[in-house]
Amino acid sequence: MIEVYTKDGCVFCTRAKALAEESGYEYKIIHMPRDISREDLMAKFPTSRTMPIITIDNENVGGNNELKYIIEERKANDEL
Repeated sequence: MIEVYTKDGCVFCTRAKALAEESGYEYKIIHMPRDISREDLMAKFPTSRTMPIITIDNENVGGNNELKYIIEERKANDEL
């Protein structure tokens, strides 16, 4: 499952949410601070400094650009 950690006013978060929605894969949006506190987010992802933070199957894969690449790659492989 794709998890997208987002915050208000983040253009890349908006793009990542749209990518997740359009992908057809199961996804969940986790909004800071509504769903997770800043402190809990930093504890969970201590090396992350930008938003969005995206995980796939509980593995941190990066941000918006990485999500786009992974979705494109998976779709290409699914079409084979």
